Amino acid sequence: MKAGITKGLPKMKIATLARFALAFALMLLFGNLGFADELPIGAAGTLKKEVFTSEAMPAIAPPYPTDVPYVYRNLDMVLIAFTTDEQTAASVVPEGFNLLKIPQLPGQASVMAIFAKYRGNDQIGPYMETIISVPVVFNGHLYLYVPFIYVDTDAALLAGREFGGYPKKIADITLQNYGAEYKGAMSRSTMHEKTPSSKFSDIMSMTAKRGGKLFSVPLPATKMPELPFPYNQILILPPANGRPQDFILETTGLRRFPGVGAGPKGVVSAQVLEVVDTPWVVSKADLYVGKDASLDFYPSKEDPIAQYFPIHTILATIIMQAEVMTVDAKNWKVVKDYLH
Repeated sequence: MKAGITKGLPKMKIATLARFALAFALMLLFGNLGFADELPIGAAGTLKKEVFTSEAMPAIAPPYPTDVPYVYRNLDMVLIAFTTDEQTAASVVPEGFNLLKIPQLPGQASVMAIFAKYRGNDQIGPYMETIISVPVVFNGHLYLYVPFIYVDTDAALLAGREFGGYPKKIADITLQNYGAEYKGAMSRSTMHEKTPSSKFSDIMSMTAKRGGKLFSVPLPATKMPELPFPYNQILILPPANGRPQDFILETTGLRRFPGVGAGPKGVVSAQVLEVVDTPWVVSKADLYVGKDASLDFYPSKEDPIAQYFPIHTILATIIMQAEVMTVDAKNWKVVKDYLH
């Protein structure tokens, strides 16, 4: 209280007013039940349940749409398949899934490093992406399981994490092509060490050159291309069915959302824990052999790609130039639920 107001008041009354002020402050801070009926009530909220249960958070300014297919336009993708230690690769794959065996290379597993430039996306705009994917088999079906993935916009990050269970992080990503030559790099901010850049630490880099064409999409109606090894271990084409077909990249992510509070599903447990099948449908593209590829991973505590996937040898490189690719959450499905 100001001195002019308290002057002349008995000390007992001043102490009583002070205690009341303290009690009122505590009530506001902690919701004291004894004062709950005395709180002034204002206008009722009008944000409809059908809105905040259908839109991404925050519903009043959703970062991505939830009710439409995502259409990618004019994109480049460089896929570099390499071999690594089979047991190390298996350590990042969820229980219930198996690595794809390479009969010609016992004890080795294949992994793909992918750099992508999406110049257009009708729903969330252009963005860059870097992916580590591991070919896995589940119930006789081949998937590309994604243990590491990075993007450079929040819309792409949130849509991927919340819909597909992709463990996306924000990174600085480049993919440039100079004629037939491609160069890519990915770096991330770091908490643990000082780097030449005060903000970013190198995580991945690659180079590759575009060679001859492997095949085009739509796929032919009557005779499917016969891919040589190791391309036939990386790109699984469907049998011809008499109609032109799309090319589908079947990917999966482990979608996990934590619980809150105490109990068996509290903060250290998951409320959602499931593997989601997320097909990426390429409808118009040319795929080429990549030549003279190089790929490097750099040690990082926050992003231990180099530790989990030491590069033994590069198996094959594929460069895709696509005009249209579509993903639609209506066609995604849970292939394994670890909690139910």
